[in-house]
Amino acid sequence: MAKTRPPQGKQEGAIWKKAQAMKPRTLYLFLMATASCWMSFISAAKEYDQTENLNPPYATMAKDCKLTMSIPAALKQPQDWPGSGIRCGKAFDTDRSNTMVIGYYVNGFASPSTWRRVELGIYYKDINSTLNDQTISNIYRDENGELDTGFDAPSICRTTDPRTIVTPLSGSNWHGWVVEEAFDQPNHKITNEDCLKFTPDYRCVSLLIGNDQMSLTLSGYCFLRKHEDSLQTELSYDIFMDMIKTIRFKSGTAEAVNTH
Repeated sequence: MAKTRPPQGKQEGAIWKKAQAMKPRTLYLFLMATASCWMSFISAAKEYDQTENLNPPYATMAKDCKLTMSIPAALKQPQDWPGSGIRCGKAFDTDRSNTMVIGYYVNGFASPSTWRRVELGIYYKDINSTLNDQTISNIYRDENGELDTGFDAPSICRTTDPRTIVTPLSGSNWHGWVVEEAFDQPNHKITNEDCLKFTPDYRCVSLLIGNDQMSLTLSGYCFLRKHEDSLQTELSYDIFMDMIKTIRFKSGTAEAVNTH
């Protein structure tokens, strides 16, 4: 008799126990609904790859993304998991931009509920031009010349105004900034799961780096503050930034651009 695969992870284990307790007809309907949800997810992930013209993960980053960077071990998940990996392709009908999509799963297994995606914009224009274009970068200079973002928590999650923290960055041939919107711990119990990321346990950041020919943007994403080498909870801010710091653009120099 073939051995039954044990459930993987807390969520899958809970589903397994729930299924065992069901009556045959109820179990059949439950499994059919679960299978339908999973197949829809796989279809959506494949359709995304096709409609966005994204290339296979990792294979030709220098050619497809017009940059190189080191990939952390945590993001090297099985490539047969739909939507996982780092891909680049044209997301807009223009030769002046590109999109990098970092797809990954948390909690140790692939399912619709554990899929995450970080989307970054790659632009073939200098960093100052990108900074001044609010249609492609949510980082901007306010009336006092200070950097700010348009990123904020949903109204249902917001209790106080976040503090804006600007950190200069530099790499092999680029300069730039990471702008964090730091949220304080709310003085009440969080009942909405979507609000958990707008607490001190996470770092919600926007990113703009570039040189005199190319730039890269991230418009608001909340990473786990605690350094974790796994993706059990969420992608760690430290792991993401360690990867970003290894970027080298295919063209351009940082010395020719004044970002101050």
